[in-house]
Amino acid sequence: MSSVPSTNFRELAVEFPDRKELVKNFLGETPFGGLAVNVEDPLEVGEVVQLHVLCHEDQCEEKPRGVVLWQRISKRQGTVAGIGFFASEVDKRERLLAAKERIPSAVERKDARHPIILKVSYDSPRDFMEDYTKNISAGGIFVESKNPLEVGLELLVRLHPPGHPIPIDLPAKVTWIKPNSGFGVRFLKTDRSERDRLHQLVQSINSVMSSTLDPELVA
Repeated sequence: MSSVPSTNFRELAVEFPDRKELVKNFLGETPFGGLAVNVEDPLEVGEVVQLHVLCHEDQCEEKPRGVVLWQRISKRQGTVAGIGFFASEVDKRERLLAAKERIPSAVERKDARHPIILKVSYDSPRDFMEDYTKNISAGGIFVESKNPLEVGLELLVRLHPPGHPIPIDLPAKVTWIKPNSGFGVRFLKTDRSERDRLHQLVQSINSVMSSTLDPELVA
C-alpha cells in the first residue's frame, strides 16, 4: 500500500458531524490508518478509492486515497467498507486526527495515577481481549491497545494484580481514545468488595511504588 495506482478511481463522500465521530470510525489496526465508511454501491476488495472526508463542526476537509480492505453488511448501519490509507496519505490522516478526543491532563484528573504494569482483560464488541496498563488510579486506567474501543462504550474490566489468581472486576466506561495507542476508561459504581480491593491495590502501589502488593488483596 505504499504506492497509488495512476488509473482512475472512485470518490466516496464521507461526512461526520465532528472529529469525535470520525475517531470512532478510525481503523487503527491498518498499517497507515483508515476509516470504516458507509457505502451505497458495492465495492470490490482491493479497489482503489478516494475519500472526500468532511467534519462539519471542526470545518476540516481532506481527500485521502486508499484501498478497500473489507466490506460487511450490518443491520444497523447497512453496508460498511473498511478503507486502508496509502502511505502517501499519512499527512492527510494526521490533519484529520489533529483534534481527536482530547486526553485529560494530569491537573484535570481527580485521582493520582501510579505506575504499575497490570494485565487487563475485557470483552470488546469484536472479541475477548487481553492488554496491559502501565498506570492506575482509583478512578480509571489507560489500556494499551492497537484497537481502541468506541468512546462511551461500557464494559467490564478485569485487573490481574501480579501474584494473585483472583482478578478485580470493575465496570467501566471508555472516556477517550488515542488512535494506535489505546483508550482511557473511567471506573463506574461497583460492588463494594471490588472497590475496596481496588483502593487497597492503589494504596499498596502508592506506599511502596513497586509491584509488591498487599497479601490482603486476595479475596
